[in-house]
Amino acid sequence: MKTKNSEIKNNQVLLFEEMNWKQIEAQDKDKTVLFLPISPLEEHGPHLPVGTDLITARDATREAIKILQQKKPDLSFILLPAVPLGYSKITSDFPGTISVDVKTIKNIVCSIGSSLGRHGFKYLLICTYHMDLGHLKGIYAGMKKTTDTYGMNIYEPSGPYYFNKEVEKREPKLGFDTTKEVHGCFRKLPDLPASTKRMMKTMFWL
Repeated sequence: MKTKNSEIKNNQVLLFEEMNWKQIEAQDKDKTVLFLPISPLEEHGPHLPVGTDLITARDATREAIKILQQKKPDLSFILLPAVPLGYSKITSDFPGTISVDVKTIKNIVCSIGSSLGRHGFKYLLICTYHMDLGHLKGIYAGMKKTTDTYGMNIYEPSGPYYFNKEVEKREPKLGFDTTKEVHGCFRKLPDLPASTKRMMKTMFWL
């Protein structure tokens, strides 16, 4: 049974883990986009949870899907379970940081992408809020291997946006006081700063 956006009520998001294999098989592979949030658990100062990047990636992706469902009702959007792993060596001395090596990230992205590509899915969006270059290197290596093998269209929009200095230019200048670090996911959506809204618009074409 295919699930169309018109059948999704109350602004719900279709979760991959709640679907059975027949529902997954029935998806129109030419019109289905899957989203994979992936970010590590790491310290974010004494006031924020170690899951800050993961929660941000997951929740921003969920909200983006809700908007896309309204704007693109002819397409299907499916949220994969968030992967709580990443390369975060720089904070590895802090309790709570769980860092894996770059090759592991490559293998995770490639394994998930390959599992989807093997069954005909063509579009995958990698959603991360962790901008460590080692983390991104692993993601992009996994993306390339999967694309080369299955011809999938795989994108990671946050990295290019972050490294073109747009975030740095638009966020408040707080210096190096990590006790003042604030992430958009810990504010109510209507109160999100303009920079965060612009980020969502750039990352997800909204």
